Amino acid sequence: MNWTEAHDVIFCKEYLQEELYKYKSKNQKSARLWKKVACTLNHMNSPEFQVIPKSLKNRLHSLMQKYNRKTKQNPKMENATEVEMLMSEIIEKRAYFNRQQNNSIENINQQLKKEYQDILKMLREQQEYLQTIILYQEQQNNFLLQLAS
Repeated sequence: MNWTEAHDVIFCKEYLQEELYKYKSKNQKSARLWKKVACTLNHMNSPEFQVIPKSLKNRLHSLMQKYNRKTKQNPKMENATEVEMLMSEIIEKRAYFNRQQNNSIENINQQLKKEYQDILKMLREQQEYLQTIILYQEQQNNFLLQLAS
């Protein structure tokens, strides 16, 4: 398919509308949404689309690379096209949700470490208690042996 500026604008808007930036690529919900976007675009008459989810992912990757190259050359992005403005929004939202996911993963890791430390502490306490019981039983056995002799 030959992509035009109009195709790119409509695709980027659909990507943002479906909030695909919220999901990792190897996710069932993400896969369903990519299929939905492809289906929506394929049912359009003007401009006409003939896409599958993989071609959309490839196009997004291509647009992101193009945008990143352009922003390195012109960081202020003066005279940005509509596609470039949409790509800026997509990249910002993807970065935001990646940070959110990383933060929640870090929080979960911290919580798991704390629970692990609590479990270790509890196990140490139980071990000390068992050692006390064993010592007490040994003392009782020694006392009984002394009484028997």
